[in-house]
Amino acid sequence: MIYNINYDIAAVFIYTFILIVFCLKKELDKTSNKFFIVLAILGISTSVADIVSSIGNSYVEEWSFAARDFWNYFYLLSHNTASMIFTFYIVFLLGINRKMTKRHFVLCLLPYTIVIIGLILNPVFHWIFFYDENKIYSHGFYMWLLYVISFLYLGATIYLTIRYFKALNRTKQVALVFFIGFSIIPIIIQIFYEHLLISIFGQSLGILGVLLSIDNENEIINQLTGVYNRYCFIQDSEAAIKTGLRVHFTLIKLAELDYYNSTFGLKFVTELQKRTVEKLKNIDRKAVCYDFDGGHIVLLRYNVDEAADNIFIDEISEILEKEQSINGLLTTVHAQLSVIRSPEDNLTLEQILMNIDIPISRTVHKTSLIQNEVFTVYHREMLIENLIRQSLKNKTLEVSYQPIFDIHAKRINSAEALVRLHDVEIGSISPEEFIPVCEKNGLIIPLGEFVFDTVCRDYMEMEFEKKGIEYVEVNLSVVQCMNTELSETFGKIISKYNISPSHINLEITESAAVSNQKILSRSISSLQKMGFSFSLDDYGTGYSNYTYMYSLPFSLIKLDKSILWLATENKNNYILLQSTIEMLHKMNYHIVCEGVETEEQKQLLEELNCDYLQGFYYSRPVAVEDFLSFVKVYND
Repeated sequence: MIYNINYDIAAVFIYTFILIVFCLKKELDKTSNKFFIVLAILGISTSVADIVSSIGNSYVEEWSFAARDFWNYFYLLSHNTASMIFTFYIVFLLGINRKMTKRHFVLCLLPYTIVIIGLILNPVFHWIFFYDENKIYSHGFYMWLLYVISFLYLGATIYLTIRYFKALNRTKQVALVFFIGFSIIPIIIQIFYEHLLISIFGQSLGILGVLLSIDNENEIINQLTGVYNRYCFIQDSEAAIKTGLRVHFTLIKLAELDYYNSTFGLKFVTELQKRTVEKLKNIDRKAVCYDFDGGHIVLLRYNVDEAADNIFIDEISEILEKEQSINGLLTTVHAQLSVIRSPEDNLTLEQILMNIDIPISRTVHKTSLIQNEVFTVYHREMLIENLIRQSLKNKTLEVSYQPIFDIHAKRINSAEALVRLHDVEIGSISPEEFIPVCEKNGLIIPLGEFVFDTVCRDYMEMEFEKKGIEYVEVNLSVVQCMNTELSETFGKIISKYNISPSHINLEITESAAVSNQKILSRSISSLQKMGFSFSLDDYGTGYSNYTYMYSLPFSLIKLDKSILWLATENKNNYILLQSTIEMLHKMNYHIVCEGVETEEQKQLLEELNCDYLQGFYYSRPVAVEDFLSFVKVYND
């Protein structure tokens, strides 16, 4: 029989290309990548052995039995070894090896052991191959067992790929499907057309597809410290979580990097980070190190217990706190440490990433371990942020109105608009909690626009003016005051509803007035020209400064509820409230006092001639329909 070796020759070139391209990548310490190199080498050796043995088996008179035996045995050994190695490649790629016991590894090696035994005994029993009376290469019955074992390893690969398919990224999923297809189909063809040596060529194409799925070094390596980066962490952690591995994430957040950068320069900080990473890697060689930049480092460890964690943390603390010389300067490294355990802590990959990204506390002056409870606030903020985004998108936020009582007219003449956030699962969320979250992430801009739009619409559609409501107070946050497009946005909204700006009073917090006077003055100036009036909110909470009161056109001053509540406790606090009201009146301001909850407080403020009262004594913030019903009953 004359064998067609053209496909094998092509396979040699493909495997050589694969090996060269892969070796040009920086050497990576992942075991799966080492298995891949072995696969490429086996691919070359198997292809060459198949070519030479096929030539020898085709031209039997020109080849000795010893030469033919050598290449036939070499081919069978290489080919069957490659089947086993690829299965192990998949096992280590998925991280399943960390779940396997010694018994599992023995079972995986058992079929290969049968192959080796068969090859060793073949010279005696000729079960695998032999030469007939015409010196023709022929298969023995044992050869079918070799085929079965190859398919067994391929079947194990298919099973693992299907079971843990979601643990792979999209590229690797496609590559493995590609490999399996190009492995099975050519083998079937070669079984029926024995002279057509196509199986190795098909596998080489499959391995080429796998090569294309292997992450580029620049994509997975942090170029500063030479360890794995965020992208690689996501890939590895996602695979570990989805395959049910027991993993512990040790988070190390280096402190004072900004200080070192501004004091000693970038070169110093870079060297500090490099040395720190190197020290961390040496503590546990089995741990995988990831650098997230900004001094945030993660060590991923498999199958460790809490006792081992405590020892590990102590070793990290001891090493980091040791004094070291960098560029001739002595320094120590302080860090914030924490441990996340999967699956015990029941955190998703997204939540783990949020924990890693939380900025380090500015008060860290010694390496210390913090508990995961510290992250509760951050998780709560993320939950609220997502809820607000959905509420804005679906327009499910509620704007409530709290009546303001006019002492002189003895009636409700205005109201404060207050936004309310409610979720079916977590209940109502206070503005004191979600407004700061919105200010942090920029959602306060669309949120403020939504509230302003709703108030203008309600005022006109519900005919507030006819029902005695002269104006509605709308809060402006610090971030809104810094928005250069604020006046333009508000102008478009009042034009849309054809509402007079005089019906809207914009409340500005005292902290905003103090910290952003220049920008605030510019924003207020353009809004004032449009006809809006202004009030200073939360007066008396600690920022009081008379300069901005004169420089900004406030018509109303809103006293913080704490001033009123303290005034009922002792004489000195009462004198403070009395003096504040008298002073503000002399300065020609109208005064609103918040937090009125009792008859005693109401009478006290009437005696002190406070202009307007607001609080639960009159009404809690309520929906627009309930507010107007209350006004109708109260004013009538």
